[in-house]
Amino acid sequence: MRLHPIVLITGATKGIGRAIAERFSDSAAELHVVARKPEGLEAMKASLERPGLSITTYAADLSVPEEVGDLVRALRVNLKKL
Repeated sequence: MRLHPIVLITGATKGIGRAIAERFSDSAAELHVVARKPEGLEAMKASLERPGLSITTYAADLSVPEEVGDLVRALRVNLKKL
């Protein structure tokens, strides 16, 4: 049985974060991607969508403690139980 990982990526719309998101889009069951700008997240989501892949986006600046707290709360709600 092949496992399909659940992946959380920060800085997902640029550079290394984007490359990691692209790499895991082929094999993951769920991608949870974080970046500061919602526009970039939606464009990235549209480019990576495929059948069998769930992509959830989170706009958050991880240098702001309140936004980190909001992200953690949203992840608790959105992560699917195995």
